[in-house]
Amino acid sequence: MGGMEKVKEEMKEAIELPLKRPEIFSKFGIRPIKGILLVGLPGTGKTMIAKAVATETEANFISIKGPEVLCLAPGTPIFTDNCGLREISEFYERIKDKTTVERATDSLEVRKLNEPVFTFGIGKNGQIEKTKIERMHRVFVPKSYEIALSNGTALTVSENQPFYAYADGEIRWVKTSELKEGSWIAVPAQIPAFAKEMTIAPPSDEHLRMVQENEEFAEMRVFSARETARLPKKLSEDLAEFLGWFVAEGNISKEGISIANADKENKGRIKKLFGLFVPAERIREYSDKTVVYSTPLVHYLEGIFEMFLRRKKSGIIGVPSIIFKSDCRRIARFLRGAYLGDGHLGKTKVEYGTMSKKLAHGITYLLSILGIKYRRWERKD
Repeated sequence: MGGMEKVKEEMKEAIELPLKRPEIFSKFGIRPIKGILLVGLPGTGKTMIAKAVATETEANFISIKGPEVLCLAPGTPIFTDNCGLREISEFYERIKDKTTVERATDSLEVRKLNEPVFTFGIGKNGQIEKTKIERMHRVFVPKSYEIALSNGTALTVSENQPFYAYADGEIRWVKTSELKEGSWIAVPAQIPAFAKEMTIAPPSDEHLRMVQENEEFAEMRVFSARETARLPKKLSEDLAEFLGWFVAEGNISKEGISIANADKENKGRIKKLFGLFVPAERIREYSDKTVVYSTPLVHYLEGIFEMFLRRKKSGIIGVPSIIFKSDCRRIARFLRGAYLGDGHLGKTKVEYGTMSKKLAHGITYLLSILGIKYRRWERKD
């Protein structure tokens, strides 16, 4: 490229020389600069020079605008069409086998995704946009901030994480370090649904046998048993509601799946939903609960929730990823089951109570998908 000889010479000394001849700097004990800032009007060649330097040094050139960057702490949930709502550290580990390492040092790891994964974010003009995740960076940051919002949620981010905020009489992007207590930042009034048609793989276990299978169901039994369970292979609205009932009032003990509820109308509904899996004569009704004994169904539910369920689940259960990735009708049916189980209808609000922070956080996302405003709070006892 022609012109700007002085700028090109300074770029070579600052960036190209340390990368191509690091021994010179080591010999004289000189520490190379960490970066360079190019300032100028649009169209003056800043990006072109940066690309040229990257080509000369065989380095990666990544064009990033502030709002396109998310710098989150490991425990921060991220919402994707790959695995629903997961802590970003868990998402990172789950997606690693679908990435290529572009750079790895003691303090930085950069991975490029080989398959498309999407999330939702706030665009340049404050609109919610479906966004493709192209790269993941794992890096140590010396300073972070916890941002507590008035709706009861909180997140931990780096000091450079941009927020779309009202500041100095205008709405613009500001860094976390510029925020103050009482600052106004934008949060989505509604998150779009991924609306994917969710399929469910039959459970795989050495003690289970496939009796018959079609596009809709897999009929399975234990090797030593005669009774079978009919396991849906697609997420229907009824199955979504059953899963909502299960997170609220469900329990598994000695291969029995029970949903506790003493209300006559609710018990009738629960029995009908259990009919998705077994005939009516195998559904046992008690004064305070409805029970089905089925080992295949236990394994099926453990596959959907991606966790071992034959233990106390009240503090660890969460919303299944297939619910997060489904459409609004199935999300609404899941919430119907959950709220009929553990919800409370007051004079001015509808409440849902749970001991599981993971479940509480998941429900707030589902409410956001349906455009329902919420406030989250935690009891001190």
